[in-house]
Amino acid sequence: MEQPGMLAGALQARSATDHEAWLRFRQALRRALSEGRLHASHGEGHWRTVETCAARMIPERVLTSIAPAEILLLVSACVAHDCFLPDQPGRRWLVDDPAQWGLDPAFAANLRRVSEIALDISRIARAPRWTYLGGQAVDLHRVISVLHVADRLDPEHTDCPAPADAEIEPEDIARWPNVYGVSIGLIDPREGIMRIDLTSTDRAQRRAAEAAMRPWCDEALQAVRNTLLACGMPFRKVEAHDLHARPSADMLAAQELMRTRAGTRRRPATPFKALEAYGEQDGHLLPARDEDTIRLSGRCLVSPLTVLTGESGVGKTSLAAAGLIPWLRLNDYEGVYARCLNDPIGSLLASARTLLPAGRTAASLPEAASILAETYNRPVILVLDQAQELFTRLGSRTRLDFAQQIAELLSMPSEPAHLLIAIQRDFFHHLIELQSVLPTILAEVITVPRLNRDQAEQVIHRSLGRFRLRFDHLVISHILDDLMTVEGILPVELQIVCDLLTNAVEEDETRVGFEVYRRIGPARRMLAGVLDARLRPFRFRRLTLARAILLNCVTAQGTKAILTAEECAVDTGADLATVRDVLAGLEEQKLLHRLTMNGKDAWELSHAYVAHWLEPSLRAAETEAKGIDDLLHRELNNYERFGELLDRDKLALIHDVRRRLTLTPEELDLLIRSSAATNYHPDYWLPRANELAVSQQMVLCIDLLYSPQPDLRDALRSMISRLDHKAILPTLLGSLQEADPAVRETALALLREVDQQIVRALERGDATQQQQAAYALGQIGARHAVAPLVEQVQAAASAEVREQAAEALAEIDRPRSAELLLRSLRTGTEVSRWNAAMALSRLGRDAAVRDRLRREAERADANDVLVFAYARACIEGQQFADAERLLQNLEKRQLPEAQKHRLATAWADLARWREDEQRGALSWPMYRGSAAGRAYTSVGLTLPLDLKWTFATSDRVYSSPAVAGSMVFIGSDDHKLYALDADSGLEIWTYQAPAAIRSSPCVLGELVIVPDAQGTLYALDAETGAQAWTRKLGHAVGASVRGHDDLAVIGTMGGQVVAFDPRTGEPKWTRALEGPVESSAALTSELVAIGGPNQGLWMLRASDGEVLWRYRTVGELRGSPAFTRHGVFVGDSEGRLDYLDRDGEVLWSNFLRGPVGCSAAVAHGLIYLGSADGEIAAFAHDTGRRVWTFETQGEFSASPAVAGQVVFIGSLAGDLFALDAQSGKQLWRYPTGYSIHSSPAVADRRLFVALRYYNMCAFAELSSDAEV
Repeated sequence: MEQPGMLAGALQARSATDHEAWLRFRQALRRALSEGRLHASHGEGHWRTVETCAARMIPERVLTSIAPAEILLLVSACVAHDCFLPDQPGRRWLVDDPAQWGLDPAFAANLRRVSEIALDISRIARAPRWTYLGGQAVDLHRVISVLHVADRLDPEHTDCPAPADAEIEPEDIARWPNVYGVSIGLIDPREGIMRIDLTSTDRAQRRAAEAAMRPWCDEALQAVRNTLLACGMPFRKVEAHDLHARPSADMLAAQELMRTRAGTRRRPATPFKALEAYGEQDGHLLPARDEDTIRLSGRCLVSPLTVLTGESGVGKTSLAAAGLIPWLRLNDYEGVYARCLNDPIGSLLASARTLLPAGRTAASLPEAASILAETYNRPVILVLDQAQELFTRLGSRTRLDFAQQIAELLSMPSEPAHLLIAIQRDFFHHLIELQSVLPTILAEVITVPRLNRDQAEQVIHRSLGRFRLRFDHLVISHILDDLMTVEGILPVELQIVCDLLTNAVEEDETRVGFEVYRRIGPARRMLAGVLDARLRPFRFRRLTLARAILLNCVTAQGTKAILTAEECAVDTGADLATVRDVLAGLEEQKLLHRLTMNGKDAWELSHAYVAHWLEPSLRAAETEAKGIDDLLHRELNNYERFGELLDRDKLALIHDVRRRLTLTPEELDLLIRSSAATNYHPDYWLPRANELAVSQQMVLCIDLLYSPQPDLRDALRSMISRLDHKAILPTLLGSLQEADPAVRETALALLREVDQQIVRALERGDATQQQQAAYALGQIGARHAVAPLVEQVQAAASAEVREQAAEALAEIDRPRSAELLLRSLRTGTEVSRWNAAMALSRLGRDAAVRDRLRREAERADANDVLVFAYARACIEGQQFADAERLLQNLEKRQLPEAQKHRLATAWADLARWREDEQRGALSWPMYRGSAAGRAYTSVGLTLPLDLKWTFATSDRVYSSPAVAGSMVFIGSDDHKLYALDADSGLEIWTYQAPAAIRSSPCVLGELVIVPDAQGTLYALDAETGAQAWTRKLGHAVGASVRGHDDLAVIGTMGGQVVAFDPRTGEPKWTRALEGPVESSAALTSELVAIGGPNQGLWMLRASDGEVLWRYRTVGELRGSPAFTRHGVFVGDSEGRLDYLDRDGEVLWSNFLRGPVGCSAAVAHGLIYLGSADGEIAAFAHDTGRRVWTFETQGEFSASPAVAGQVVFIGSLAGDLFALDAQSGKQLWRYPTGYSIHSSPAVADRRLFVALRYYNMCAFAELSSDAEV
């Protein structure tokens, strides 16, 4: 039966039925060729190969462009594939009858010759040959050989569906045809590159496929290889598709043979590795270590933890990478090889991921090992090479973390992995440090010995065997005599000497005679001169620099150090460009090796043996300094991975040799942080912070500022004056936006420490620095900076700087700033006077400043500038009628042409402010913004927002703010109602009540009305706080007042709904309900909607309180209802949202995941509502369809508010969110640090939020200085 999994290739006729199908295919293919095209409809039945041959072998768009040589390869491959069959159908109709294909006679003759060669070769008996394919060792005697043109010739092809009668499990059909079988194909016929794919990924399937493939034998593969050779195709590269596969010895011989026949005189590569280690691809070339490989492999398979040790240069890396790993894979095991470097676990995981089956991923090393172990049904062998880097590069914390993770991996019940640790002999004793976590780490230890004489001679012969070169016996004898010691011959020395001898003869020479050895030898002399010979291309200063770089690449322990070009430049004092040139030269001379560390190029010695050549150049003092330098490298690793700083003992060691150390910026940063944390010689280390780059100073400033340890914040104070103001100003200004009082207070204190620097930046900096400086001076209230700020207001070239300076003056000292600006209106140039007038207008929100400007503007000698300043102040103070009168007066005057645009701008601003007032954009007079409770304003805010100011009350805040007349009103548990300036957050007045004020204030007309918790209503003058009237309600109150100019409503815990005249407090009507009323009412001109926890929603007539209808909600009603044009929305504690018409009929209902304790917002045809499970959702107004959902971890107790296209809401987790009103996408988030029970208020282009922890906050659109 035909085996599924044949991706493309020649068909084999093994029965009469098969032969008939073959003839049909030949006819269809002939017709397609004659028409100049091929398509995928040439087969039927279970002849999958017919379809794939037609669809893949010669794609339609490739046929016209394919070269004759490539056609020859394709046809020859078909012939070679079936030539071992007795009847040879392919050869019969392709070779013997070429006329049916219209082949050129010469082409047909060549094809016939090729097939005959292939047939002869296929009859040669071959021994079984194993190769590693696609993660599995495969016997090529049992492989089905399927030839096809590479995917690169047809990158967009798609596989045909599996045949209907194929014996494939249903769940495997989706993976057809890549479930079973092996394919061998040509990646690029012109280059002679072969690809071998094992397409099955399941072990059982693969073994079943192999059992069915036994009739197919290795001769087919051999025939293809020899066919390619016979066609004259050079083997530039022949290897398996898998990265770990090795070319067989006969293929390497074929390569050499082809090169020799081509007449090349150049050796393709050196026979000896010299300072390079053997890699996995060199496994077949690794000489004289066969017994060591088998011994090591056996130990690794038996023992969960094995240690491989030996001296430097003995070949540990070569034995692990080129011996152990290939042996494992040839014997159906898997091995993962990685070098320690800075993250041993990460290195092993990265290597393991490259071996995972297609479509599988792993987040951790145990997971990756488990997947590999499951795939191969046996433990995977992990190899960690150069483990001495655990002790030379990594800190103790990293080593402990590594040992703990390895212990967890080795203790897993399924035993998915075994570990081999390869470590230099000089560091073997350090493994005792890990024994407490890995008790068996010293139980299985293998020591790699030096080579004996026979092994060394074998190395020479086997290395030269692939090349047309040999050493005379006398030469070999002298080499071994010279290098032999009591312990044996060091492999790296043997490789170096033999490499030098090889390079000492011409490339066309075939022998190295004794005269060559006598000329450049003996061996020890050759070794001693290697370094000088390789440094010979460098001259004068570059030679000195090259030696210095090499010395810096040696650690105090004599191991390899890894350095970047920047570190080399710091250590040597040379410029970076020259250092890079020298590094490139040393790399070319094979003294340095380039690698990538953390995304950057780095260099190390090509072999640790080079360090032995450099040791005599290291003086004792340099060795000591190198020891400290190595300590710094290890501790820097601990800091970067775990955030661990140096303790006092290590700081003392470093401090003692500080004069001899050349520190990188990262090392200096670590020392400064450690000194600040331990208070060790802060007088020396902290001032050195100015040596760091501006970006590093900024990060250091942020970390110390946000540290929970007061000592570190104090350390920042001691160094702040030495830091670059370009670093500290943006950092400290950004910190002022934090909700954490400790951070803000520290930032303000630090700004006060450097206020003189800030003033200098204001006077001498560029526009960006001047903006930052002005903003900073305003935040710290620097009264001594008022005069410089006034100068900037008058003379700064940048309008942004002038505006920021005016803002700062408004925040520092409004009366004094106004006085200075008023003086400047009478003096100075025309431009400076008009600039001062604009600044005065920014102070116009202050009633006292406006009054002073009014008096000055009404004087008989008042000039145009003064009148303009007062007009602008009236606009800012929302005195629109006065502003209009003054602007009309100015239009009648003869203003300078250069200043007329200011008048036009003032008219435009007045129109905008009036429009905003009409839309309610300047006020949020009550809870939920209006009597209807929709919590919506059409004027949006530009994100992100900037924390403008914070006001601290004396107790917790549950009340929501009300905003009107440039004032913010907020109640607190400290029994006070606060009236604050909306622009600055300054306290204007307070009213002391006998009980806590948790309800939200309501501003109606000129009065602000608020109840206390005991049930007394207070009506206060909004401007002065004077009491207008009070009224006792008789019961405690948990709701807020809502209403219109002539009617206000409030509910009590006694179950009463009280309607009263807001101007006098006189009751209009009272209605008793069945339980306490905790929710605030929603009003229209005709209706009042109100409810309570246990009674649902009541609809009352606004004129007399008559009950119109009642709706019993499923759960308790905790939030307030919200009116729309046609109905009312209400949510309950069961998470249900109901929409009722004004007659009480339910139009639709929908649900949230958790209880609803807040009120809905209505805007843009959507209903926005949050729940206690951290969910806020938007529902379509008309249908109730859920439009979007936003989820977070904090409960939503506060209600949402909508400004423009943005939804604002705060959570009990302390996060203030801004969400896109249409999609729910998070646009902005501000972590306040405190739970938010208060609903936001949006007015006057600001967002006001009260925090439970005493604070009232105002956010404004981000100013240009904060963006920098």
